Amino acid sequence: METKRCAWAGPPHHPHQAHAAAGEERWRLSTPGTSWATPAYRDGVVYAGASNDFGVAAFDVETRTERWRQDIDAYVVRSPVIDGGSVYVTGWEGWVYALDAVSGVQRWAFETDFYAAASPLVADGTVYASATDTHLY
Repeated sequence: METKRCAWAGPPHHPHQAHAAAGEERWRLSTPGTSWATPAYRDGVVYAGASNDFGVAAFDVETRTERWRQDIDAYVVRSPVIDGGSVYVTGWEGWVYALDAVSGVQRWAFETDFYAAASPLVADGTVYASATDTHLY
């Protein structure tokens, strides 16, 4: 029988993993800072941003170790999005970042005109981001 698991962020704002049926905590890892956004999961890795410490980190679920941690110039208050080999995050200050999913190295950054309103969306090779200036980028 396959064991089902889930991951979430919650007080004290670090990624946790719990057994989906029983809800028992299995582990807890330290993020770059307070994490208000739901982490993202892909292929055995949990990606989490920090809303107070300007960073994004990737954690290996099986080994419970940090794979990488990348500083960025923004509060990450929305959930990361994974597409292909990239992790996309929006920063509260209006920045959209693309990070390499394996290394965490920043691939590019784009500045919107105002605060990021939501997680980015990736569709057909295009990254979309909304901002509180009522624009879609």
